[in-house]
Amino acid sequence: MNRRIMEDIKLENGRIHKIIKNDHNFNIDDDADDLKDKPSSNQEVHMSEPEPKIQDKVDEYIKYRYSKKTLSSTPQIKKPKKPVGRSIFFFFIIIIVIVGTYWASIYFEKATILIKAKEQLSTLTNKQFVASKAKDSDLGFEIMIMSGDQTKTMTLTETDNISVKASGQVTLLNEFSKTNQNLLVGTFLSDNNGKTYRLNNNVKIPGFTLDKENKIIPGSVDVTITAFLPGEAYNGTPKDFQIVGFKGTAKYTKIYAKAKSIVSGGRTGLVYVLSEDQKAKMDGRSDSLILEDLQKKLSAEVPEGYIYYPGAISYNYNLGENNYFEKPIADVHIAYNLSVVLLKKDELSKVIIKNLLPKISSGEFEEIKITDLSKLNFSFVNNNQFINKELESVIFNLTGPVDLLWNPNINEIKNKIAGTPKNNITDFFNSMSGIAKAELKMLPPWKSNLPTDIHRINVIIR
Repeated sequence: MNRRIMEDIKLENGRIHKIIKNDHNFNIDDDADDLKDKPSSNQEVHMSEPEPKIQDKVDEYIKYRYSKKTLSSTPQIKKPKKPVGRSIFFFFIIIIVIVGTYWASIYFEKATILIKAKEQLSTLTNKQFVASKAKDSDLGFEIMIMSGDQTKTMTLTETDNISVKASGQVTLLNEFSKTNQNLLVGTFLSDNNGKTYRLNNNVKIPGFTLDKENKIIPGSVDVTITAFLPGEAYNGTPKDFQIVGFKGTAKYTKIYAKAKSIVSGGRTGLVYVLSEDQKAKMDGRSDSLILEDLQKKLSAEVPEGYIYYPGAISYNYNLGENNYFEKPIADVHIAYNLSVVLLKKDELSKVIIKNLLPKISSGEFEEIKITDLSKLNFSFVNNNQFINKELESVIFNLTGPVDLLWNPNINEIKNKIAGTPKNNITDFFNSMSGIAKAELKMLPPWKSNLPTDIHRINVIIR
C-alpha cells in the first residue's frame, strides 16, 4: 500500500512541475527539476511530507496563481474619464439659449392696449336748431309723405236729410291733334246711358303721338266728374263718355273719356252721419291707434342714416264726401296723409356737439359721437308748422339727455406709439383728451419698447 501511495505522489509532483514549467508567466529555478521522481527502493516516502524545496516552489506558484485569479475576478472601480470639451459644450448651450430668446422675442413680439374711452353726460333744454335744404347748411333734412286709407267700424247715432251728387273718375283721351286740348271746369260729359256729368277742374289733355307703324297713341289725363243731379240714380258703372260741347264736330269722336272708377255717392233723403264728437275722435292726435299703426309703417321705411321724431310728424285725414250711411252701424272709410321731417343723423350729432362743446379742437371734435339720439324730444318752434314737399327750412327745439362718447382714432394711436418706450406710454395716454384710462400688456414682458410694426400693436377700446 505504501508503494501505491508513493507512485501517486510521484505522478502528482510530475504534473505540477509540468504545469509550472508551461506557465510562461512564472519563473522557476532549475532546482525544481528535483521534482522529478528519483526514489530508491529502500527509501520510504510519506504522503504528507514532500521535499521542502519542491514544496516551496509549489507554494510559491499557488500563491502566484491565486493572486492572478483574485485580480482578474474582483470587480474593479473604473475611474471616471475626464470630460473632453465640457466648456465648449456649455458655450454652445448658452449661444442656443441666447439665439432662441432673441428669436422668440421677435416672433412673439406683441403689444395689447386696453383703452377706456372718455364719456360725458350732458342735457339739452329746449335748445333751438335750424335744419335747411340750403347747400351750405350744417344740418339738412328730407320730407317723407305716406298716404293710405283705413276702415273703422262705428255706431252712428245722428241722422240727416241730404241731397248729394254721385262722383267718379274718368280718363280723357285726345286722338284729335298732336297739340294739347284744354277743357274748362264744368264742361259737360254724357255717358252711354244719356246721364250728364261735369268736370270738377280745368284740364289739359296732351296731344297724341305716333308709334313706329304710325299708329296714333292718344294723349291722356285723369279727372274727377260729378253727376249733374243728386240722388242714387247716377250711381253706377258707365264705361264711355262724350264731350257734349263737341257734338256735331270732328272732335266729338276724337276727344272722349273712359271710366276709371265707378260713379257712386249719390244720395237723397234720411241717412246716418258722423256726429261732431265722432269727427273729433277721428283726428290723428286723438285717434292714437291709427297714428301708432302709421308710425310702425313709417319706421320700417325710414332711409338708412336718417332719424325722425314723433314731434316731427304732421298727420291729417279725410272722410271724403260719402260720409253718410243707410244703417247705424257702418264702416267709415278714412283717407290719411302723414308727413314727417327726417334729419340726417351724422349732421344732427355734429350740431349738437358743437352746441355743447364749442371750444374743443377740430381733431377732438371728429372723435366724439352721441350714443343714442332717439332719447331726445323734438318740437317745432311753430306749433302750427305745416309739412309738405315745398318746405325749405325747419326751426325746432330739442330737449333731453345727450350721452357723449369719445372714439379715439385707433390707426393714429398705433402710428404714434410704434417703437415708443413702454415707460412713456402712460404719459402719452394722459395727454390725450379722449382717453379716460389705458392699460398696456407686452409680449415678451421683458421688452422695453413697443413693436415698431403697427400690425403687432392691438388697440381695444372698451
